[in-house]
Amino acid sequence: MVLVIAFTVGVPLLAQEPAPVQQNNRNLTVFAEAWGEGVYNSLNIVKTLTTPSIVSYHLRMGFGFWTPKSVNFYSLPVNAAISFGHDLKAELSVGATPFWLATKEARVSSTFAPTLGIHLRWMEPSSGLFIRAGALIAPLHNLNNIPGNEDAWEKGTWGWNRGVALGFTY
Repeated sequence: MVLVIAFTVGVPLLAQEPAPVQQNNRNLTVFAEAWGEGVYNSLNIVKTLTTPSIVSYHLRMGFGFWTPKSVNFYSLPVNAAISFGHDLKAELSVGATPFWLATKEARVSSTFAPTLGIHLRWMEPSSGLFIRAGALIAPLHNLNNIPGNEDAWEKGTWGWNRGVALGFTY
């Protein structure tokens, strides 16, 4: 009777690092915003310049509109932002919002408003829901000289505007 005993000797293979987990670069966000840099409301696109990390840089451009009674209001909010954090980020932005006010008869005026914003933004770890809320500091302008407009902004003063945004990150 022959007894055979076999031993298996483990030979380490070449050391291999595990494949990195695929993570979306989250570099394009489309969102709608109320009461933010677009003043009343705006549709926006944000390009994130860095891959997801604790510090991220963003460029934003939007189109704002508001049409009460006989007045048409259009704006083009543009800003650059830096954010800190992972999924929930604190964001500081600086930018400008040129805007135009017009009646049905003729264009009334245009102006340019510098903006400074402080926001909290939440983004899912991969593509998905985008939520942002915060405050904005900008100069206020007088809209009283436009027929049919009852708003009362004081010309030459600075004020704050709060904003909320909801969108999707690709």
